[in-house]
Amino acid sequence: IVFIFSIILTQGVTDYARFSELVVGAVPVDSELIESFGSLFRTMFSLSLAMTGGRNWGEFAKMLAPTGWDAVAALTLFIFFTTFSVVNIVT
Repeated sequence: IVFIFSIILTQGVTDYARFSELVVGAVPVDSELIESFGSLFRTMFSLSLAMTGGRNWGEFAKMLAPTGWDAVAALTLFIFFTTFSVVNIVT
């Protein structure tokens, strides 16, 4: 589950970063966005932090907002799914 959502979010962030470099006068890409979602491992780590409460997932949603609504929706769906399905199976 984490791997699949990580692929989706990493692809969206890298596409956003590549496209924003091509547009003249574009707003520079936030370094914290690249630090959290710049590679597959970093994205998996960020999602694990969000899932376990290590970092508030709302912070990640604010970081992903410039990339588009689909990234925010994917993050929200991931949190919803893991909170109500995966984590509740354990308890």
